[in-house]
This record gives sequence, C-alpha cells and structure tokens, in this order.
Amino acid sequence: MLPLLSLFQLVLLFHSGDFQLIDSLYPPLVATPPNCPARLVPEPLDPLPESITNALKLLEKELSATLNEKSRPSLTASVVYRGKVIWEAGLGVKSKDHSDPPSSSSIYRIASVTKVFVDVMVYQLWEQGLIASLDDDFQKYAPDFAIKNSFGSGSITLRQMMSQLSGLPLSPPCTFEGVPLAYCNVTDEEIYSRLKSEGLIFAPSTIPSYSNLAFALLGNALTKKLTNMTFEMYVEEKIIKPLGLTATGFEFTDSVKEMMAVGYNADGSVAPPYDLHWTTPAGQMYSNVQDLAKFGAFFMSAYNSSSPSPPILKKDTVNEMLLPAYVSPPGVSGFGAPWEMLMVNDHFVRTKSGNINGYSALFSFVPNLQLGVNVLWSGMYDAKTFNIGYDIYDKLITAFEETLIKVQPMVGYPENPKNYEGTYQTPSFSGKLEAHISTYDHVLVLTLPANPLPMSIWYVNATMSVLFLPPVVPCMLMELSAVGGERIYFDLDGNGMAKSFTIPGLSWGIKYTRV
Repeated sequence: MLPLLSLFQLVLLFHSGDFQLIDSLYPPLVATPPNCPARLVPEPLDPLPESITNALKLLEKELSATLNEKSRPSLTASVVYRGKVIWEAGLGVKSKDHSDPPSSSSIYRIASVTKVFVDVMVYQLWEQGLIASLDDDFQKYAPDFAIKNSFGSGSITLRQMMSQLSGLPLSPPCTFEGVPLAYCNVTDEEIYSRLKSEGLIFAPSTIPSYSNLAFALLGNALTKKLTNMTFEMYVEEKIIKPLGLTATGFEFTDSVKEMMAVGYNADGSVAPPYDLHWTTPAGQMYSNVQDLAKFGAFFMSAYNSSSPSPPILKKDTVNEMLLPAYVSPPGVSGFGAPWEMLMVNDHFVRTKSGNINGYSALFSFVPNLQLGVNVLWSGMYDAKTFNIGYDIYDKLITAFEETLIKVQPMVGYPENPKNYEGTYQTPSFSGKLEAHISTYDHVLVLTLPANPLPMSIWYVNATMSVLFLPPVVPCMLMELSAVGGERIYFDLDGNGMAKSFTIPGLSWGIKYTRV
C-alpha cells in the first residue's frame, strides 16, 4: 500500500527536487506523467483555415443525421468564435406542411436553457447585495418553504439549487393529464402546501440530481421577495434588453408564432406551444441561434481579460458562475450553475441542454477557446441529439487546436539576450547559491538552485518579465510550483546590462547578483 502524504509534504518534495522519492511514492502519477495541455490563445483566424472549414462541414453532416421526416424535421445551428458567428445553418423544413427551410432567425423553444437566465438573475441579485450569500438557506427568501429531509437537518442553499445539488425532486407537485411539468397553473401557496408532504431524494451536495422544481422555486421566490417583479419581467428588463436579445422571450404572441418552426412530438403530431405558468423559470423561454450566439459571447467575453466588462455582470462574477460545482468520477463530466459539463479533448465544455414537448436545444461553449455551438431542433431529444454535443466538440476542438498552435504569439524575447544571460549568485547559510539564465530556441530560460524545472522568461520590457513553465509536467505539479505568472525584476547598469534580479512572489527578499 502506498504511503499517504499531505499536500504540504508533496509540495516540499517537489520544491526539493527529490523526484526519485516522489517517483517511488507515486509511480503511477510521476513515472509516465501526462503533459499539462498548452493554454492556447484564441487568435483571429481570417480566413478560416481548411482544417476548420472541413470540421464545420462534418458538423453539418452530423447535424443533418439527427433529423427525420416524422418527428424532427428541422434544426438551426450556429458556431461562434471570438464573439462572432463563423458558421450557421438551417436544415430541414420549418413545417412538414411546407418546404420552406428554417433560418438562423427562426424561433424555437429553448426549454431548460431558461435555467441559465435563472442563475444569471441570482448572481445579479447577489452582486447588488440583495442576496447576502449564495450559500444562504433558500428558506430565508421563502419562509413558507418546507420539505421533509430524511437525510438530516441541513438546509438547502441557493448555490445547491443553482447547481442541481439540492436533492429536490425532479418535478413540482403538479401535473396536467398525468404529465409532470407540462402544466402548473397554481400559486406559490399551493406549491408550498403540497411540498410539506414531499421529501428530498438525496442529501444536499452529495449527488447531482436534476430538478426543475429547484429552478421554479428560485425564479419565483427571489423575484417576488427581492424585486417586486415577476420572473418574466425581471429577465426581460435586466438580461434580455441589456444584451440585445431581440428574438428571446416568454410569451407566444402571434408574431412570435409566425417566426417559430413547428414543433413535433415523437409520434409525429404537432406540439403547439403552451405556457408552464408557475414552472416558467424551469423551461418556458423561446429564442433563436442568433440570440444564443450573443448570449454565449457574453459568457466567453468574461473569460478574456482584454475584453470590456460584460454589461450585466462583473467578469469575476461570470467566471465564478463558470466554475464546476461537482465533478463526477472519473472526471469527464460534471455540473455547474447550471451547466452540464463535458470533458472533451482536455477542455471542459459548458453546456445547457433543453427538452420540452416539440423542441430540444443545445447551448454550449468553451470559454478558454472562445468557441461556442448552439443547436435548436423542432423535435425532442433522443440518443442522437443527446450525444451530439460531445461529437461536435471532439472534431471542432481538434481542428481549432491544430490551427491555433501554428499562430500562437511568439514568446517575448529581448533584442539583446546577452544583457540577461549569465550566472547570478545569492548568499546562503551554506555558502552561495547560483542561478543561471541562458537562451534556448529564442526563449530566455532561468534555472534556480534546487529547482529541477527550468523556467521560461516571457520578456515584457527591460526591467520586468514573467515566468512560466512549458507544459511538460502534470498540471497539478505545475500549479503547485507556483511559478506561472510570477514577475522577475531586473536591475540594469548604464549600458542596459542586468546587474541583478529579484522574484518577490517566489522568494521574497532574495536578490541574485551577476558574477
């Protein structure tokens, strides 16, 4: 049996450079370590290279295969890169009674993608101070809420409800003709009264379990308690209008129906749009892929430090919203607020799928690649559409990575590297410690005493640069090294030659002087 080391002990071993000891303790981890994937910069690609256009053609072929004449006759799709639509398509027919194809402006129900708007609303209320903490007990905002908890006495928090970790049942306690969620024209008081005799199905924060009930509770209770608005009014005023989503909403007016693709049930019958009433926050909304492209661009722009601040949430808040709340073994999927996350080619894809009578939807993006895919179908999910997200990104991510690797910005390199190359020393209780700066393949490389990993120096200006590690070791060890992003400061003489350097964040108070 392998000995157990604390994280602190492992960090000490790493910094000591004793990789033989680490190797003996954790041979599966270190003997054949996977490299840490390079963090590619999503550079402009104009025109799109052949590898990406070929991937988009395969995407269209795979999407076409999800259609059938009986129960899913149409779809629209868009692919977004760096905030712009680079591909869109309308496939099939908008109605089985006519031969007109759908377009990117065609409207579809987006079903559970509505839940994304719920979580944006919660984060907005938190930013405004109307919610003290995302870990507040939901009952603080809905005093009449109560449900049996056979797993203990713990409360249900807003964060748990936003991330499918509340343990609440799937559907509200109301049905229409025996169909859960299909019709819930009841009041808050009726729901709270019925919930008192219901119970949790899991202990909160232990096992993800999808709950439409959780999002209906959040959307209705928080807007009523904190905003004096209905959920629909709040989303229209605070999210849809500021983001410029012109084809997104709740009410199926005559003008909206004219723009809608006809939805179909599994037996091929028409599925006319209907209202979810109390359950509206769980899946009422409609949209098109043009608006979903804008919505995805909003989330991805927050991940880009050089982009302007998003209009409805701070960048830090959006980035927190993108974090996983639960990662399922063995680390290839998980849940966030409200994301269904998939690990595809070393990238966590944030997805939110939707499924309602007559329609299904996929809203998804990879923030670090600034890449998003949206698909709307005029039929409900089956095995083909359920797995399409993974298949799409498997091809797209590969094509984008192959291209981006070739166009990455060059590492900063000084015009006169000789001004920095050389041996530097600092006093030590055991004598003097030596550091070395040299050049390898047009990159300055720093080697510090007792550190087995040479650190690359990204030259910024004559007196300040940034350290980073090439992706040659497991991500965990790279992160534990605490080197990436550290600043190295140079003191120069009158000729621009480096006399000494310091790395305050890595070794405060230590100066290495050229010898």
